[in-house]
Amino acid sequence: MVQRLWKSWSHDYLHQLQQRNKWKDIESNATIGDVVFLKEDNLPHLVWKKAVISDIHTGRERLTRLVTLKRAKGTLKIPVTEICLLPKVD
Repeated sequence: MVQRLWKSWSHDYLHQLQQRNKWKDIESNATIGDVVFLKEDNLPHLVWKKAVISDIHTGRERLTRLVTLKRAKGTLKIPVTEICLLPKVD
């Protein structure tokens, strides 16, 4: 039961956070200081690699394509399709 719940939650909810729609609309670009989860398929249950965006790299359209992440083990430069932005709370 726990396996089924975990699989359902991680595939449905996390993919919903990570979803990108064709770069047509500028909705919520990643900004410096945002906390993100790294999308990795081979992690055990309830283990999340978290990071903070330290720099953004935009394309010609001024949309964020790559981000530099600050982690406990150093920095990492990856595309935004490999991260899940957490919802911002005001």
